[in-house]
Amino acid sequence: MIAHTDVSSRERWSLAYYVESLCKFPSCRDSAEPAGGALISARSAGALSEADPFANAWNTAPKFRVPLNALWNRGGKSPELTVSSLNDGKCIAFLLEWSDATKDTTTVLTESFADAIAMQFFAKSGFPPMAMGNEKAEVTLWHWRADWQEHVDQGRRTGVLDAHPWMTSDADLSPSLAALKAGNHIAFQQRLSPVEEGVARGYGSIALKPPAKQRVIGKGVWRQGHWRVVLLRRLSDDSGLSRSAYKNKVAFAIWNGSAGDRAGQKAISTWLPLILARN
Repeated sequence: MIAHTDVSSRERWSLAYYVESLCKFPSCRDSAEPAGGALISARSAGALSEADPFANAWNTAPKFRVPLNALWNRGGKSPELTVSSLNDGKCIAFLLEWSDATKDTTTVLTESFADAIAMQFFAKSGFPPMAMGNEKAEVTLWHWRADWQEHVDQGRRTGVLDAHPWMTSDADLSPSLAALKAGNHIAFQQRLSPVEEGVARGYGSIALKPPAKQRVIGKGVWRQGHWRVVLLRRLSDDSGLSRSAYKNKVAFAIWNGSAGDRAGQKAISTWLPLILARN
């Protein structure tokens, strides 16, 4: 379809999804994109201000299944991610849901890894490299982790003594003063949010925004083998998102701590068009 230069990108996607809708076999449900078209952020009836995974507004929000593929051979099936999104013209929120039999909320032991999810945004023309853009295409990242959520919920960070309560040691187990003064996020004694916002211009180039510019709020809840995570941010000039209805692209990544996921060992989606409904 690219050969037809008079057909817009939106029209090509519409045609592709129309053809897909004609298929009635079960295998047609294994779509490479959200069923029914691009991921749509529906217009919220009220103002968005709270990150509540069980808010009533999510009961009627459209749901999109986002296929994920593992970047390493961990065995088993990749998690199935369901995404809903709402916007009120000033803020945008996402409800991210996936099944996970274990709640992994600590990284104290060397063999322990936390559950996590990340979103990657790009708001210009074209599609940058999936591996965090490049020097000509900056991407914005939102990263939520279950151990950070546990820190916020419990009001303290999990330490070595939680894993080994009978351990005796005269050593000071708290992070160094230098790490705290440098703003090392791993050393935070009191975490205020379970999500961090950053930008990247290529693999390994993530730069976290300073604390004063961390504007994404979030909350995750694990119940009966299922994670529900809400991430919400204001659509300001530094959000990395455009208010233009058809400009944004989004991608997702999930880490399953009990499967040994960490760093680049994760399951990811492809870039997806993100449409912000206006009414």
